[in-house]
Amino acid sequence: MTGIYDYMTMHMKEIQQDILTLVQKESPSIDRDAANQCKEAIQQLLMREFKQRAEEFPQQEHGSHLRFEYGDGAEQLLLVGHYDTVWKKGVFPIKQDGDKLYGPGILDMKSSIVMAVWALKACRELEIGIPYKIVCIFNSDEEVGSKTSRELIKEEAKKSKVALVLEPPEASGALKTSRKGILSYDIEITGKAAHAGNAFTLGVSAIIEAAKQIEHLSHLTDLELGTTVNIGTIQGGSAKNVVPERVHLGVDVRVLTKHQQSHIERLFKQLKPTRKDITLTVTGGVDRPPMPRLDSTEHIFDETYAIAGELDYIVKQIAAGGGSDANFTSEFTPTLDGLGVIGEGMHASNEHIVLSEIPKRFALLAKLITELK
Repeated sequence: MTGIYDYMTMHMKEIQQDILTLVQKESPSIDRDAANQCKEAIQQLLMREFKQRAEEFPQQEHGSHLRFEYGDGAEQLLLVGHYDTVWKKGVFPIKQDGDKLYGPGILDMKSSIVMAVWALKACRELEIGIPYKIVCIFNSDEEVGSKTSRELIKEEAKKSKVALVLEPPEASGALKTSRKGILSYDIEITGKAAHAGNAFTLGVSAIIEAAKQIEHLSHLTDLELGTTVNIGTIQGGSAKNVVPERVHLGVDVRVLTKHQQSHIERLFKQLKPTRKDITLTVTGGVDRPPMPRLDSTEHIFDETYAIAGELDYIVKQIAAGGGSDANFTSEFTPTLDGLGVIGEGMHASNEHIVLSEIPKRFALLAKLITELK
């Protein structure tokens, strides 16, 4: 089956052009019209190769989510990717510098959508049988929490024997077999405004209350358990000479286990102000559940390790602190994440893929959808 690697190498020019086509269709998560132009480019790619379009799930604020089905195996294998990006239009020029190709969303994760298409195309043209029905979900709101796509992803995960999530790997190429869960909270603190000079004692400072709450919340971090609590934003006050009436805190929490998730949820529900003349309101909760490293995940990784060895490729596994749609699929089916193209700079001004790594990564996905047991 090394013929798959040779096939990808032989078609590198076309693969690179397909990647550029999608990257040129800039698709910020919050720009519905721009995202739908990228969606249409994906549809044209699917039509070109398979003479069929994906099923569309239109959204009010985001581009349409896509569901594409290929093959007729008795069991389903799920491929998950997203085409939205964190980039505003026009701020990140596309360029090539030697073996590196730069562009908005090129690593995270438009090259992975092209990978899915070319993996299926290679199997068809090389007449390699795929034992599964392949379902691809390409969503348009992953970068903002997959709020409108998570139920679609979950429903397909429930029907799938395995889920392969095409997020970028760690820079070395390591796959992701566990991810932390994410909880997100907003805390509104209301005191009483007063003139800082003429009526200081009549005021109740929301900022002083916020400082006490921040001190309390920071002590919930437990690095041994893998729990981190980050007060990421604070907004409040109106002027230096006014006792501040309102403060808003934005809090991000990461946990390794469902037990820790429940523990954090309980603690945030129990948050109370330190004095009676302060109002404290907490909203939010679980954004993504943890993706633990289960025995079933280890089994898939072991299979992947062996399959990669057929390509003279050594893959490793890591635990990731960030979240992805793998957090949702892993609740229902064994999931392997980080199968995308190698590169660096996700969400940063040096976002790029390494072109010479494309044939091996594309070939690995093609072999997984044909050989995974």
